[in-house]
Amino acid sequence: MKNSLEHLPEHKRKELERAVSVIREMCDDVEMIILFGSHARGNYKDEDDLAPDRKSGAVSDYDILVVSRLNATSIHYSLWRSISEHCNGLSTLMPFRIIVHDIKFIKRRLKERHFFYSDIVKEGCLLYDSGKYKLNVGKELTPEQQIEIAKEHFEYWFESATDFYTLYLSAVEKEIYTKAAFQLHQSAEAAYRAIELVFTNYIPQGHFLGSCDRRIREVIPDLEVIFPCETEAEKERFDLFEYAYIGARYDKNFKISKKDLEYFAGRVKLLLEIAEKRCKEKIESFATCL
Repeated sequence: MKNSLEHLPEHKRKELERAVSVIREMCDDVEMIILFGSHARGNYKDEDDLAPDRKSGAVSDYDILVVSRLNATSIHYSLWRSISEHCNGLSTLMPFRIIVHDIKFIKRRLKERHFFYSDIVKEGCLLYDSGKYKLNVGKELTPEQQIEIAKEHFEYWFESATDFYTLYLSAVEKEIYTKAAFQLHQSAEAAYRAIELVFTNYIPQGHFLGSCDRRIREVIPDLEVIFPCETEAEKERFDLFEYAYIGARYDKNFKISKKDLEYFAGRVKLLLEIAEKRCKEKIESFATCL
């Protein structure tokens, strides 16, 4: 793991330093703070790197892993929501995406050679270290183990995605559109989870499809745009679909039109096709190492 941020411009280094200060000031159980992802690797995208008339693409997040000593700290969701809000107030352009796990969880995942955490140790930049713990990657998984793990993830989550899509079709047929919206949202989320787990063996908590899409683009940069959000109308339409996860169950005023549902059904169907194709290709790539 690197200890230097010299590959980043000064303004980014200062934003990260302030974020570390915020995290440590607001939480007294922090053992490590690690920058990972595109900013750690150096292949991040700023606004100037993207075409003004682009149809896809967004600026890169600051991806941060916080390692706590206690599990209770890692699942203190209101605390980390507040910390994330404070950190995001430091930068209007580069949002902070913070994940938190306790040291036992991290060590266990590294021993099992989970791709996501192993890559963080190999590529990440250590922003803060209490010095109490060491992170060591376990013995590399064999191709047979990679295939077994990836197949298990794919079969479970892709079947779940297709089952939710079937439930969506049933709800639409009965003209229960709010329930249909929820089932369609769940189909999309399960498809994203299939891709993330096959490619990284990891999925963070949360049900926001926009976050799923951004994370997957870190792994598959050429992924086709599933939910365009270039215009205000497209953003508002997508926000409606995102809200279906909560609104369709708990908001009596939530409504979605058949026309919007048909549009999103087409996008989710495309996502299912891409998930099946890309996941099978990835699993086959493990087989070539046998």
